[in-house]
Amino acid sequence: MKRNSVASICVVLVGILALSAVILNAGQQDAEARPEAASSSPSGVAAFVGLLRERGIPYSVDTNTEPDLKPGDIPVAFRLVDSNTKLSEILTKQAQKCTEKVLQHVHKGGTALILPLRQDFLEASRSTLKTPADPITLGASSQKLSITQSGISADQSFSVMDDDEEDSTAMDLWGAGPHPFLRAYRSGKGTVFIASDAIGITNRFIDKSDNAEAFGRIFSMAAASGKRIVFTEASFGHIYDRGLLESIGPWANAAWQQLLILGIVIAFTLGKRFGLPEETKRTQRGSRELLDAIADTYQRAGTTQTALLNAYRDADSDLRTVLKLSKDSPRTDRDKHLPESLQKALARLEVGSEMTNMTQEQGLSLIKNAHREIDAFLGPKRPRARGLAKL
Repeated sequence: MKRNSVASICVVLVGILALSAVILNAGQQDAEARPEAASSSPSGVAAFVGLLRERGIPYSVDTNTEPDLKPGDIPVAFRLVDSNTKLSEILTKQAQKCTEKVLQHVHKGGTALILPLRQDFLEASRSTLKTPADPITLGASSQKLSITQSGISADQSFSVMDDDEEDSTAMDLWGAGPHPFLRAYRSGKGTVFIASDAIGITNRFIDKSDNAEAFGRIFSMAAASGKRIVFTEASFGHIYDRGLLESIGPWANAAWQQLLILGIVIAFTLGKRFGLPEETKRTQRGSRELLDAIADTYQRAGTTQTALLNAYRDADSDLRTVLKLSKDSPRTDRDKHLPESLQKALARLEVGSEMTNMTQEQGLSLIKNAHREIDAFLGPKRPRARGLAKL
């Protein structure tokens, strides 16, 4: 009972810890932007990824510094800008390496989508909440959508192409007053779409204004004809380089798992008797268990007379053994060596075994009395211990 109560307390404590972790994760405030596709934190984009899934747009997530992009894939790279806390030198090089890989994909005729986002997400959120949503004009049409922005300047948003691509040509697709919101760059044989501010795609602001509709149209425009969206998360520091087995291929990882299972099977079979039935080890029972079983049988059957008779026979056998009398010798030869009190106790046992109206309490009293008299007479000479019968 005590062990079960301790286990229950441990389960409750673990449950409380798990619930606390979930609440903290759900209610946390991101100081720095982490727009991961599977993240439900405020700066994550899991809610928007759910919208892509509902629209039937295929997507995948790549966390390698050199993403594996196939022809027809649409890489999406989040670019962190305007941060007070600078990225580390190593992280900056890795993010730059990922962006270069995306631009190489564009040069070969691919399409990419770059989404600038302020790294100081807490400050960017405050600026966004203070600033009203900007009306965005959708191309040459008169249709407009309201999109929230955090105040990233156009120079910061489009610098990745304006500075690095001298031969690129730009075309403003959506405008926010005098400033463009969505711009398309023709680079090499491909096209790069860049939005001026991507804070509206995060979990915190995706349900504000027309953010969901606007970014849904941008992704649908880029991923036309069923092309696959690839979130290249190394562009903002979420990096997981593939190991040796993953680099070889999926079959190598499957083979490794099969080897592990085979090793477990071998270890299990070596510890078992192979080809022969398993032997069941039985516990050797002693005379004490046998006596208890017989006594329990007497008790359930209510056979007090049988218990008294057995007690008398045991006492008679012990006395004849100590007195060195044969079993066939008359009772008078035995009694002449016994004190009067012991003779009376044995006589009562013998008479009680023949009385049908003897109760269990009376029979137990006779056996105990005879037991005491025999112990007083024989003492240490008694050949073996006799347990009192259970009535």
